Amino acid sequence: MVETEYLLKLVDTFYKNDYRYYHTIHHVKKMFQMLEQYQELFDEEFKDNEEYNIDLVKYAIAYHDAFYIPGFQGNEYMSAKLAEFDLNNKLDSLDKIIVISLIESTDIRYQRLKYSSCNVKILHDLDWSRFINYDEIIDDDLKVFNEAFDTFHCQSKYHKIIVENQKEFYQKYCNRDIFYTNTFGKYNKIAKENMKKRLEYFKEYIKKEF
Repeated sequence: MVETEYLLKLVDTFYKNDYRYYHTIHHVKKMFQMLEQYQELFDEEFKDNEEYNIDLVKYAIAYHDAFYIPGFQGNEYMSAKLAEFDLNNKLDSLDKIIVISLIESTDIRYQRLKYSSCNVKILHDLDWSRFINYDEIIDDDLKVFNEAFDTFHCQSKYHKIIVENQKEFYQKYCNRDIFYTNTFGKYNKIAKENMKKRLEYFKEYIKKEF
């Protein structure tokens, strides 16, 4: 099994941009911690599934936010391209293709979750596990806001645009039939409740401030 520390060393440089507050190496480490916590359950759930490959999920975790510019629509694609280049001579061709597809699946526009491989579902569940805890959501929303605000050089005219984008994010996910899958499926209800609360918060904030 590939070691987490090895992967963290591989990608550490990618996550050192000054404008990152949420999409940091800390987020990657937290996903690895969650994977360690739930891996025995995943191993049991997918023991008869030939697609299941936790090592490839770990590679995808490490690289999934390697490229990040707030507001850019191609972050996942560019992260996959960085992984493709960086993993030359580290993975065989087929495994590298699978890692690239896993990274690309983290795009918010990826809507085929219930038809996806178990590896995609595990990666998705780990990436969005923060929605289980409401206090964590508030903290992470502020970090995401600060990433965008700093990128636009703290110009107040962009304040409303950034907040409206956050509102639209929650609107999109509140309308989704399935949020978590697999072992995380039991958290679907609480995650949806938390998202609805955040959506209402942003609606009220926009009405009050703008």
